[in-house]
Amino acid sequence: MEALSAGGEVSVAEEVMGGRFTARTDESFAVFVMGVRVNRVFAFREWVGVMSSLRSMLRELRERPGTGFLGGHTHFCWRGVTLFQYWRSYEDLENYSRNPNEAHMPGWQKFNRRVRKGGAVGLWHEAYLVGPGCYEAVYADVPVSGLARATKHIPAFGGKETRRRRRIRSGTVEAGGEPGSETLVPESVGEVG
Repeated sequence: MEALSAGGEVSVAEEVMGGRFTARTDESFAVFVMGVRVNRVFAFREWVGVMSSLRSMLRELRERPGTGFLGGHTHFCWRGVTLFQYWRSYEDLENYSRNPNEAHMPGWQKFNRRVRKGGAVGLWHEAYLVGPGCYEAVYADVPVSGLARATKHIPAFGGKETRRRRRIRSGTVEAGGEPGSETLVPESVGEVG
């Protein structure tokens, strides 16, 4: 797994942080998940070009913190790669992806001209806008990862009590009759459990 941040750090092996931690940010943010799948392994020229373009985009994001990119990580598997990225806003993500002067737009156009029709490589993506306090992040005995790498990595408190129980007690959830029927009320960011 490769982790990267807007500051430019890339690391494969990192120190394990003992204990329970969470991520904290008081702002909304966007999550972008993208996958590249090699459908035809022997169509080497097709998928190597796509991976090369992807590498250029990641390098550009590391070197240009003004894009709104907060950080992310990359997972490799047998037939491809999946990227998880955190952005300051959905608008920043869109601005980057549509800017003809950034690496993404020329790479996307090249993919559509040369590779897409043959089906040797597939692409997918999902984008999410996450409001303040509308996420949960738990990290137990792992290196600083995910959203915590892109924002703030802080100790998690709460012991064995469940998140739902803490929220009911604090008044951020209205308990309903059926399990799962609780009404969520915005809470302070960073509660885990």
